[in-house]
Amino acid sequence: MGYDFYRRNGICTRCGKKSSEQGSVLCADCAKYKKEDYNLCKDLKICVRCHKNPAEPNKVMCLECADKDSEQSRKNRQRNSEKQKKRDLGKYNRLKEMGICTYCKHEKAVTGKTKCAKCLAKIRNKRNAKKADIERSERVAYGICYICGKDKVMNGKGVCEKCYEKRTESIGKIMYLPGSDFWRNENKLIFVNGGGK
Repeated sequence: MGYDFYRRNGICTRCGKKSSEQGSVLCADCAKYKKEDYNLCKDLKICVRCHKNPAEPNKVMCLECADKDSEQSRKNRQRNSEKQKKRDLGKYNRLKEMGICTYCKHEKAVTGKTKCAKCLAKIRNKRNAKKADIERSERVAYGICYICGKDKVMNGKGVCEKCYEKRTESIGKIMYLPGSDFWRNENKLIFVNGGGK
C-alpha cells in the first residue's frame, strides 16, 4: 500500500493510521508535526526537504533539492497539461457531436460550424478590433497589408494583391511624368544608371 492508496481512501499519507483532514493528505497530528519541522529547519537555515545541507541564502532549500523540486514541478506541469489537453479535446468533440457551441457551451452551433451565431460574431468583432489596433509598421508581422490594413499579404510581399497591382501601375505612370527625372535621381538604389530611360 502506497501514497495513492492512502490518498484515495482518505488515510494520512505520513503515518498511514489516522484519517486525513479534509482538503489535505495528512491527519491533524502529522500536519502539525510537518509545520513545526518546516519552521525549525527554516529557523536553523537547514534545507526543509533533505534536512542535511544548509539552505541557500534567503531560500528554504539547498541548491540540490531546489533543482530536484524545480524538475519535479516541471514534469508535473507537463503531465497535467497533457491530461488537461486530452480532457478538453474530449469535451470539445462531445460538444461538436451534439451540435452545441464549443465556445460558450450553451447555445446550438450554426450548421457547419462549431460555434453559435453570438460567439461567431463576438470572435469576429474581437479579431477586427485587434486588426484595427495594429500599428501600420506592425501590420506585415500579422500578415496584414501594410497599405490598406485589411487584406492578407501576398507571399513574399508586404502588401495585398490589390495594393500591389495599384502600386506597380502608379510606378509605371510616375516613370514617364515630366518631373520624374528628379525622382529617378533621388532613388539611385532602385534605378541604377537611370533605369527607366
